[in-house]
Amino acid sequence: MTTVRLFVEELADTQTLTLDKERSHYLCRVRRVQAGASVELFNGAGSVIHANVLEADKRATKLAVIDRHEVPPPDVQLVVLLSLIKGDAADRAVQKSVELGASGIKILNSARSNVQHTNKRLEHLRRVAISASEQCGQNHVPDVVACTSLGQAMTLAGPMQVLCLQPGHAPLPNQLPRRDTLLAIGPEGGWTESELHTFERAGAELFSLGNLILRAETAPLAALAAIRSAWGWR
Repeated sequence: MTTVRLFVEELADTQTLTLDKERSHYLCRVRRVQAGASVELFNGAGSVIHANVLEADKRATKLAVIDRHEVPPPDVQLVVLLSLIKGDAADRAVQKSVELGASGIKILNSARSNVQHTNKRLEHLRRVAISASEQCGQNHVPDVVACTSLGQAMTLAGPMQVLCLQPGHAPLPNQLPRRDTLLAIGPEGGWTESELHTFERAGAELFSLGNLILRAETAPLAALAAIRSAWGWR
């Protein structure tokens, strides 16, 4: 049976742990875990615990800690700047970005975004990132943060190389330097001329994903896969 991974923000430094009702219900009722099963807990900041189930109780499952260790953060940051899109499409964009190795996600209300940012929506996307990290094995949950403007996003990028996707430009190359990178994905209507000028002033390189126009939720998958491939999937 595959070891179940669970995000637990506060990992007490004890030999036994008792999970809260929500996580206990998930283990016992959804994953049907029984006593003796292996569980992996992570706090999203690099702390990882391997444990065995002592008592499989849907209200308060007890675990025996077998091992604790720290996982270092990625040596190269791959941050995705996503123009906010509606509902399930935004969920899928965040989920797949995490699965494909994004170390951070910045959400931007760009000029052509078809929905506005709210704190409730941002918190929902953070939960999506946590769930995706549980599934894919990321031990450092990518931060999901809102940017008040494109200018602020470029300032936060600092010395990163900035790769901006915009139809009509040369395709994303097969070889890219493996260094801290910000990947900017525009909304369905693309970036405005003003936004493109902001990118250019910040030293961004503009690329496309070939002659096909991808949805805003699909573009990060294709671009991240291309970048990771260019980096040898490291």
